[in-house]
Amino acid sequence: MLREHSQWEAEEYLKRINAPKLIIGKFIEVAKHKNYLNENRFADVFIRSKISKNKSKNEIKSLLIMRKVNSELIEQILNSQYTDEDEEVILEANFTKAKKKYNHIQDIGKRKEK
Repeated sequence: MLREHSQWEAEEYLKRINAPKLIIGKFIEVAKHKNYLNENRFADVFIRSKISKNKSKNEIKSLLIMRKVNSELIEQILNSQYTDEDEEVILEANFTKAKKKYNHIQDIGKRKEK
């Protein structure tokens, strides 16, 4: 395992390799019991990695929702890890990146729109 996975990701993988449904359920239970699958740990590591890659709070939230993580858990961990300082730094980094990307557009109105 190269990274943490959500329960949904593990279930989807087992479905892709055509594992029987009974085995999928048992595997998930054993993995949770042995703490191989842990939604809290997955969300925590996932959020930290996305913050370090300058992803916005909304982008992180939507990525976790796509991975079927509980929305209450998402809010709890995001609020504890994503500070106002992080948001300012990330906004500045993304703004600078967008400025460089769209600097070649001559029409000032279109550039501001982007």
